[in-house]
Amino acid sequence: MARSSLVKSGPAGEFEKMSNFYGALFHSMPVAFILLDRRGKILLWNPVAEKMFGYRSDEVIGLPLHDLIAPEKYGSSFARWIKPSASSRRITSIGPLEVEGITASGESLPIEVSIAKTRISDQPVSILVIRDIAHHKQTEEALTQARDLAEKRAAEIEAIYQGAPVGLCVIDRDLRHVRINERLAAMNGSPPEAHIGRKIKEMVPRVGRSLESLARHVLATGTSLLNKEISSEDLPSERKHYFLTSWFPLREVGGKIRGLNVVVQDITERKRSEEALRKSEEALRRLNESLEARVRERTAELERRNKELQDFAFVAAHDLQEPLRKIQLLGDMVVVKFGHCVGKCGSDYLTRIRTTAATMQELLRSLREYSLLTKTGGRGKATEITEAVHTALANLRIQIRESGAVTEIGKLPKIKADRAQMVHLFQNLISNALKYHRAGEPPRVKIHSRILPKHGERYEIYVEDNGMGFDEKYLDRIFLPFERLHGRAEYGGVGMGLAICKKIMERHRGAITARSSPGKGSTFILTFPEDEELPS
Repeated sequence: MARSSLVKSGPAGEFEKMSNFYGALFHSMPVAFILLDRRGKILLWNPVAEKMFGYRSDEVIGLPLHDLIAPEKYGSSFARWIKPSASSRRITSIGPLEVEGITASGESLPIEVSIAKTRISDQPVSILVIRDIAHHKQTEEALTQARDLAEKRAAEIEAIYQGAPVGLCVIDRDLRHVRINERLAAMNGSPPEAHIGRKIKEMVPRVGRSLESLARHVLATGTSLLNKEISSEDLPSERKHYFLTSWFPLREVGGKIRGLNVVVQDITERKRSEEALRKSEEALRRLNESLEARVRERTAELERRNKELQDFAFVAAHDLQEPLRKIQLLGDMVVVKFGHCVGKCGSDYLTRIRTTAATMQELLRSLREYSLLTKTGGRGKATEITEAVHTALANLRIQIRESGAVTEIGKLPKIKADRAQMVHLFQNLISNALKYHRAGEPPRVKIHSRILPKHGERYEIYVEDNGMGFDEKYLDRIFLPFERLHGRAEYGGVGMGLAICKKIMERHRGAITARSSPGKGSTFILTFPEDEELPS
């Protein structure tokens, strides 16, 4: 057996006897057992005390207990509590007291201390029995927190119940109200307290029969019913009230149904709004049908008139060519036969007549081409744009040679298109680049393409030149028929080239635009719709 923690103090024989007799008991006690002498110094320190405070018995015997385990906040009070009574010969008890102790590691420990003050061998001693109540405190604190949380949640649930934007109530098996919130009471037209103990049909007679039928069904089957619509039974439709109800069985712990939870929404305004909306939609549908019929009529009329106008422009452009050709021919004959007779002034007039007739012929030819584009064109078949560009370059080879132009053709796609119109398109754009180049600098034309990001195989084709350029504020104007940014005396043409380009792109469901600035050249951008492309 290990040496007892009782040591000799005072009459040695008495303590030795106690050590031999009580040692095993002290060591096996489930609580900390500490014996103090008259000065409050430790005589006995059992194993539970060692474990509780972290000091071995041989470390603490003979030391003041107060200095080891008492927090500073207790001051001298702790020493007074534990000090033996020097004068009294009776056993006195203190506690149990819930206090804090300090362990060897300096941690605070909640403990419960019971103190008995007595005498051994006529020497005053104190016997301390100490329990670690940390777990008890934690449990107590957890219970307090749980109770507080439960009360808080109950208050929150009650607030939600009373403040809910829908009607709520609890019905017992006899269909009597057990609980009801303010919203449902207001729907029923009576205060909450007037409902308690009364049946559904007593409180809402107009819909009571329907409600009680639903309630009995849920009580009988134990199955919830959701979103059941009911309405006042004895009122005309314009005065009816509509409700959406849901019913849930309320069960005891054993599963027996003891009542129902009911949720009620007043949907009267919604139903009236739906009816008003239905009538409005019906009126709108009739109006749309009428408008669609009128639009179809107007569209057909516009298409007819547009076709007549296109036909007129085409015929006029064709029929006026012959008189103009004769005017030009007669002018040429006058110059040849009578040029020496008309003098310088007359010769100038004849030249103007011939030039004007030639310009008019070119204008009518362009107008005829423009009119033709509204009748033909579109998807066509698979066309190599590279081949169309080279054909356009071949048609312009004289102008290219005379101007000293340099052309650069990059990789171009294959698309579904009218090949002749593609040739016309690029011929007009290249011709513009040759015509509007800067003095003293040979024209440079670069044609290339790119795949548009995030558009699969959709292409943009670029026609770039180093020409005169233009201010982009005129961007919308340059694609209008007969629109020119430069004088006819300086640059030839009738202002139809870019208008024809735009019409070709429209016929292919594409688009054309440009980027430019004066003196820095131009870039024309052709975009073809995705469904028009084919892989190269």
